[in-house]
Amino acid sequence: MKNNNEFKKEKRTISGFPGAKADELFAVEVCGSTLNNIKIFDGDKLIVKKVSEFNERNLYVFDTPNGRTAKFAFEFFGDIFLHNNRKWSSNFKAEEVKLLGVVVRVERDLEVEQ
Repeated sequence: MKNNNEFKKEKRTISGFPGAKADELFAVEVCGSTLNNIKIFDGDKLIVKKVSEFNERNLYVFDTPNGRTAKFAFEFFGDIFLHNNRKWSSNFKAEEVKLLGVVVRVERDLEVEQ
């Protein structure tokens, strides 16, 4: 079997989001292993749809004082708790974090243009 570096990389259009406008979607690259338990790995690309509210069921991308992160979240007494659905979690005051969007798809063979 070929290793990942031997596959030809092609540009392709992301589709499958009826009604979504191009400026509502963006991609971010995963750095780290805290989401491995849900089969999201270092180097994967997350396709994110901009939203203004979150719930406890979905994976979201946030800007935090520590940088950008993809985590599950819940609010408790004005604090936002970000967690990876295992034992790791971190909490912030609501004004310290900015919700960027909800993860709608994970890609492994996508090149993100900067």
